[in-house]
Amino acid sequence: MTSYFDESAVIWLTAVALIVASVVFIRACWAHRRESRDTVGLKPWLILGAVVIAVWAGVAAIELATESTLDLQLHYVCIASGCVWLVITLGWALGRITSRVLRRLERARAIA
Repeated sequence: MTSYFDESAVIWLTAVALIVASVVFIRACWAHRRESRDTVGLKPWLILGAVVIAVWAGVAAIELATESTLDLQLHYVCIASGCVWLVITLGWALGRITSRVLRRLERARAIA
């Protein structure tokens, strides 16, 4: 039986996703110290994410169909793409939340 599950690829993909998410998180944490600028890349990033999640759901629906011959490799790629997008997006969102907390702490320290 041929296995489509490559452990080293999953480990590398996870490592890359965590490193990229960490960088995104750290940059987002310091957003309150940078000048306010328009988030030009946010809208395309969210549109890309919506497409990735829609394809992910579509592939899952096709796979659950009664006579589906969908390749498992395609399903794994869709799951991995969705997970990488989610990890990076959650890193950005948590960084922005942390930035707001840090801004409030700095204001409180300046007042005291």
